[in-house]
Amino acid sequence: MGIDTSLAIIKQAIDIEQFGYEFYNNMRSFVRNRAGQKMISHLVNMEVDHIRWLEEEYDRQLDRLDEFDDTEQIDVSIEGKSEMFVVDELPGVFRDSDPEKALEYAIMVEKRSMAFYANNLKITDDDNIRQLFHRLADFEKEHIELLDINLQSLRSGGPWIFQRSL
Repeated sequence: MGIDTSLAIIKQAIDIEQFGYEFYNNMRSFVRNRAGQKMISHLVNMEVDHIRWLEEEYDRQLDRLDEFDDTEQIDVSIEGKSEMFVVDELPGVFRDSDPEKALEYAIMVEKRSMAFYANNLKITDDDNIRQLFHRLADFEKEHIELLDINLQSLRSGGPWIFQRSL
């Protein structure tokens, strides 16, 4: 795999993390519970960190290039955004202001994000990108666990649960 492909994969990953940031930031607007707000704010901050790491890696990869041809179409192993994020379901998630529905949706997107990182671990030969994606896949797994704990708690009539690390 060439550096151009690495750049394309990183750009897709930045889009994934940007979507997560926007989603959690919007979700934060209708969750009124303090613990829920803290949990969602933590996820927002994590997405910002992920974007920062990816932007830094993109710059490092770009520095390695003698010349960059951005007209070349590079196929990376990612579903189209509409399939990955199921964007046609998104308006309903926010229209209903239903935290459980939002958590279910977030879990689905986090699982797809984790699969993207895991799949691209297999196709890249760049150790830096492999390490970065391994770390991001682990973070997505932690997000899924945190989201699932909260979904199960809310479904059973329990409280929001916020733990920085599980």
